[in-house]
Amino acid sequence: MGVLKSVEPTGFLAFAPAVAGTNWADVNRRISSKVARTAEDEFCLRSPLWFRLCRLRSLDLGRLLLCALLAAASFARGTGAQLPPPAAGSVGYTTLALNSDFTQQLPENWLGGCPNGANGKPVNLGDNAGAGHTWFLNLWWSATYQRCSVRQASDPKYGGTILDIPWTVQAAYGNIGAVIETASWDATTITSFPIGSYYEAVARMTPLSPHTYMALYTWGPGAITNQDCGCAMEWDVMETAGNDLNGYDSAVHNWGAGGQGAFILYPWTNLAPGTGFNPTTYNTYALRVLYDGWSNAVGCTYINNVFQTCQQLPGGVVNAEPNAGNFIVIQNACNSSGCNPDGTKQHIYVQSIRVWSCADNATTQCATGALLAPPTPGSLTDSDGFVWSFGASDPNWPNDFFVLANGNPVPASGGAKWSMSHLLLLNGLIYSLDVNYGGGAYVFSGGTFVSGALP
Repeated sequence: MGVLKSVEPTGFLAFAPAVAGTNWADVNRRISSKVARTAEDEFCLRSPLWFRLCRLRSLDLGRLLLCALLAAASFARGTGAQLPPPAAGSVGYTTLALNSDFTQQLPENWLGGCPNGANGKPVNLGDNAGAGHTWFLNLWWSATYQRCSVRQASDPKYGGTILDIPWTVQAAYGNIGAVIETASWDATTITSFPIGSYYEAVARMTPLSPHTYMALYTWGPGAITNQDCGCAMEWDVMETAGNDLNGYDSAVHNWGAGGQGAFILYPWTNLAPGTGFNPTTYNTYALRVLYDGWSNAVGCTYINNVFQTCQQLPGGVVNAEPNAGNFIVIQNACNSSGCNPDGTKQHIYVQSIRVWSCADNATTQCATGALLAPPTPGSLTDSDGFVWSFGASDPNWPNDFFVLANGNPVPASGGAKWSMSHLLLLNGLIYSLDVNYGGGAYVFSGGTFVSGALP
């Protein structure tokens, strides 16, 4: 990090999206890496089939001002005494919009479609509206595939109460697998979240085969009934591949903008120092999305509460996306590299799934008001009184713009000038991001930008 663009390497990287059960091929794309810390691709466009498991979708508009701290813990939406992670609290996401703590005892009928618990019976599609469910069994487009087998249990290796999402592998259903989601199959009951949100899951998977796929992603409610709604903003918090970190990714797909997509972090072979990632045990997977209330959104990946990198929403917030919300899907299925043998018992063990957002998350899109991306006009003022804005496009890096402090370019070493894709104002400090050419975060210090992880 911190290497000037003019001296950083340019190369080729072969990659393929890790999507359950879909046809895929390696694609060679040229990437110009301004910050060569991780091996993320600049851009990846996935197959625009709505029914593939390429996750996440949209949200609504709004503005985030002051967000109150939380009250009593609850499994339901909107309450909880759980303190927010630093990366959520630092941008005002202090309200627990979803607190699914699976280490606490749940009522027998907690899961939509299974009013009598994990009894192995077929899904009851009548167990829907008015039943008070947050979570529902199965994907909306395959509502009856899995019987009622998702249950609370003791972790067989580590002990302690967890949620067990089991699946007996059937390659013919490799892109479906076992799923729970916060939306009913007919979209009459949905727990959704605004664009400005922090998604987090604490989970592990078994067996540790490269074909074992665990994913947490979002999808737009309107796309359940109309795949062409232009309202689906898909944030892939994580897509895994057992013990093969080359198959892990976090990503974003903007279905409101023709399916434009990009990796946030891919592969996971060069994680930030101190991450301590170990696929054999529980890890904390998180994604923070910042929204400026206009057309810009940025997603940043955190693993075990350690910042990794960020990526902007390709194509921007468009069409019906500002008026929608995102619900959550967690899935146990086959990896894009293939399936484990039919009959293999795959498990996802989940301790918790939580979403933090602003206090007005039920009625706004929780815009931070502290995110600036050109060519959107505007400025940010830091705690020292510096006024930050963007100037002209950088001829050498045309997707980035020169950063201005009080109207003056910010100098870099060797007589260069800093050009970036985004400015963030967090805790009174100015951070700059370069998500167009490989990611990276910098903080203003000593008259210039220096490498520094986001809080």
